[in-house]
Amino acid sequence: PSKEDYIVMGRAATYSKAAMGIGAELNGYSYNYFAPACSVSLDYNISRKISFGIKMIGSYNIDEKAINFLEPLGYLRLYLASPSGEPGAGIFVEGLGGVSIFLNDSAVRTVVANGGGGFGYRFATRNFYIDLAIRGGYPYLFGVGLSTGFRF
Repeated sequence: PSKEDYIVMGRAATYSKAAMGIGAELNGYSYNYFAPACSVSLDYNISRKISFGIKMIGSYNIDEKAINFLEPLGYLRLYLASPSGEPGAGIFVEGLGGVSIFLNDSAVRTVVANGGGGFGYRFATRNFYIDLAIRGGYPYLFGVGLSTGFRF
């Protein structure tokens, strides 16, 4: 229900403000290979249309010449439109920042700044969500992912 629906029904305009989830992604750090990845995330809505969060993405490429990496990231998300009226849901754009930790082999680690942006759609009910998202930036070229989790 929208904020107006809560007011008409005589209830406080409350909604799920935090979300925790897991995800899967296909990403690429070069034109030569693509890597499957998994992620865990936690976000908090500071208003009905703005949230911030943290995300950890780990990628592994089965090609021996490819580089595996971890991405601890922070993000700020703006929800542009919610066809269902659900707060913290619908079409979104986001800015991402953090580091990429390249795991070349057991002895070598390279850490570089990571920054980018993305857009997507969050399908949500009061207690559950599914995100479809696309991201791009530096040092990675792209990421296409699906995540799901609980809102509380």
